[in-house]
Amino acid sequence: MPISETSLGTIRRVVVCAYVGVFLWSIFAFGIPVDRIAVLLWMMGAFAASSVGRSRAEVKQMVRDWLILVAMYMAYDYSRGTADQWGIGVNYTPGRHNPFARALSRCTMFGAAQQIAVQPHRTIAVRSVLPQLPARHLSRLPHPLRIAHHDWIHMGNSPISESETSDFSNA
Repeated sequence: MPISETSLGTIRRVVVCAYVGVFLWSIFAFGIPVDRIAVLLWMMGAFAASSVGRSRAEVKQMVRDWLILVAMYMAYDYSRGTADQWGIGVNYTPGRHNPFARALSRCTMFGAAQQIAVQPHRTIAVRSVLPQLPARHLSRLPHPLRIAHHDWIHMGNSPISESETSDFSNA
């Protein structure tokens, strides 16, 4: 007796939900898979789970649709591995010119963060409430922003309307 299309769709939903459950359990138990073989195996598992109950033509169409995505992933992953082997850092700039290090130094300069030496690692303490703007930084702001800052400090809320913010961004 052939199985109806609605029951195949229900079976597919159950299989995909079971796959998602096992995948989430795996993430909590072992972490996010980053190894290229593990990622490809999870992708193949998702493909197999979503192929349950589909016709051969639909599966071929899914392969055609997803093949370019898998090819792009493989090309990116192999190029990243090759760059690492050649000693070319991917999105990393060592030293003071590192964007993350520059952002942290700005946070420290403006009083939003403080570096604390804790052995063996350095820790960063971050303020939950920002301090007032120092006078030397306030003096460098354009006059309308100084007035808005003064009003904000003394009133407790922002006196700037949305139409005025566009005027400040154009200055």
